[in-house]
This record gives sequence, structure tokens and C-alpha cells, in this order.
Amino acid sequence: MPFKTSDEVSMHNAYYNPLLEFVSKTEVANKTTSECYYYVKTKYLNLSFVFMFNYKNEMQELTVRGSIHTFYNNGLHNANRLTFEQFKTSLDKYTSIFGIDLTKCKLLPLENGTNLYLNNFKNHIYNVDEIIENTICVKRNMFNRNAGIDTSLISGTSKNEVRIKFYSKSADYPKYCTDTLRTEDKLSKIRGLNKKGIVFVSDLYNIKNHIILLEKHLENVSNIVLFDYTIKMPKKSKYLKIINELKNPNYWKKLIKNCKNSKEYNTKYNEKVKLLNSLSKRYGTNLLQNIIQETEKQSLKDLGVCNFSTFKISKTLKNALFVKPKNAPLYIWCTPYPYKVERIGFIQCNTDIKNTSLQSLPYNH
Repeated sequence: MPFKTSDEVSMHNAYYNPLLEFVSKTEVANKTTSECYYYVKTKYLNLSFVFMFNYKNEMQELTVRGSIHTFYNNGLHNANRLTFEQFKTSLDKYTSIFGIDLTKCKLLPLENGTNLYLNNFKNHIYNVDEIIENTICVKRNMFNRNAGIDTSLISGTSKNEVRIKFYSKSADYPKYCTDTLRTEDKLSKIRGLNKKGIVFVSDLYNIKNHIILLEKHLENVSNIVLFDYTIKMPKKSKYLKIINELKNPNYWKKLIKNCKNSKEYNTKYNEKVKLLNSLSKRYGTNLLQNIIQETEKQSLKDLGVCNFSTFKISKTLKNALFVKPKNAPLYIWCTPYPYKVERIGFIQCNTDIKNTSLQSLPYNH
């Protein structure tokens, strides 16, 4: 979770912390003014701390990078699950160990996602390598090998504001997990989150902001073209020819290229996506939808809120038909995913609720 700060107290506390190990010092000359400034890089576990000084040797800025999940695991790995409470504990350590004021630390483009343990899927057992091999594109962006690694994919290019990563976490950390798929959003710009009020690191203490991240991630995953390799087509099916085309990345690449405008894209491309998903549901195991549902279910469980399996809400938003555990925060949306989410919030109450109007509940955006 990368962030930066120009807060003098935070920079001073971190710079003189004895736990930080010196890595390097780099001097750079300003091409316009010829003034020199330099960077001092230090580290602690998996975290890197880069301090920028001006030509007067005055500290200007501190940039911190590194997985907060790995930080929680003492720098060893991020292959297990991270609950919201554990996440907050890790945030607290930035203050308690390094003396950094997180209310004065601005978030930089980050990565967030979910580890999916395929052996734990309720109805089907999938293979992570097969899934990666059959992940094709997302909207108009093809997936490519990430840094040339066979078990890791990333969509689009660095010009895209959001890139999607699908990769084998078990290939990265075979000691800590097996058959584990990592789905992840990689941001190149932070302005989208800033518009939603997620600006400072301290904003991530608010669970509602994690719901915003989750909803966006689910939306991104739902747009992926993932060929369901479990499809078993009848021998005389009229779809035999098209199914062979739909599993070919070159078919999708050509289809995207031939869509010359948004109208063609919204018809030709989306028509094929819809067909693939319908065939997956009819002749396969509905692979992509299973991934979406497990991502949502697991993420909400890690956040400590009730998920869709514990209640049901009518599409009209007139009545809530559910029973919830006492004192448990409940995450509410207007229609079951992947329909458009128009309203997100939490209710908190001390008694079970049945057949209660949503409008009458103690509701907060």
C-alpha cells in the first residue's frame, strides 16, 4: 500500500528510526535549475522508505511502499487471508513503530484484491493454472503475461487507469498455499478513489471505503472474458464451431480490433460475451460467476459483515427479507450482484429483523 507525506514530524520520526536499514543514496540534478536533490532509500521487512532531500539538505517528502498484507505477516508472504481487523492492526503499526501520522499521508495508486482458495469452492474444484490459461481479455484490453511469468497475467498497458491481474498465488508462495488464484486491481491513477473520499491512509480505517474498493473490484472481474474450460458440449450441438472460436484469444483480439466504434463494440463484442457466459452456465460450471461470488463472499467475511448468503433483498428495495445475527453490521445493496448498485450502506441493530422496510431501518451511507 503506497503512500507519501510531507509532514515534518512523520518524516523525522521515520528517518531516525533505528529499525530502518540503509539501502542506497541517489543524487539527481534538476535539468532546469541544475540544483541537486537526492533520495535516501531504507527498508524494514518488506517495506521501502524513500526520503527526498533538496539541495539544502532539507527533507521534502517520504514515500512508503510495500504490501500491508505481507507487513502483517512479518514480511514473509501475503498468501493467506487478511481480515479488516488485521488490516487495521497493520495500519496502527505505522504509527506505533515509525511515528507516522496517517492522517497526513496521501495514498498513491494501489493494488487491492482477493486470494481465492480454489479447493474450498463449495460446488466445484478448479485448477488455478487452467483458469489463468483461459483468461482472455477485459473489455477492450487483452491479458498478457506479467513480466514474462507463465502463471501471472495482467490486462492492458501502463496507459490504462486500472489494470486487472489474474495470477497464481500458490506459484509465488507454494510453502504457504495451494491452488490459489489471486484477483487484483492495479491502479495507475488515484483520482478515482479521491473522488469517492479515499484520499489519506487514515481513510482506510473506515470499513465503508473497503466496500467501495470491493464493489469496483467485483465490477472489473465481472467484465473479464474467461473461457470456462469445464464446458462439455454435446457432440451434435450447434455451438461446436463457435465454442472453439470463443476459447481462442486471437478470435477476441480480432473482434476487438474490428469494432470501430462504441456502437459496434456494444453489440458485436458484448453479444459474444453474453453467449460465452450463457454457454458456461448451460454446459459448464459457470466458472466466472463462481469466481465473482466467492470473491464477494470471502471479502465480506474478511471485512466482518454479513454477506449475500445470509439474507435476501427485494429488487424494488421496498422490503428486506432476511434474518441477521445480533449486533452484526449488515452490508446492503439494492439488487443482487452483478446488477447495478445504486445504494450502499450499513445498518446496526441489536435484534433480528424480519420483513422490515429498508426505509425504516437505521441506515447510513
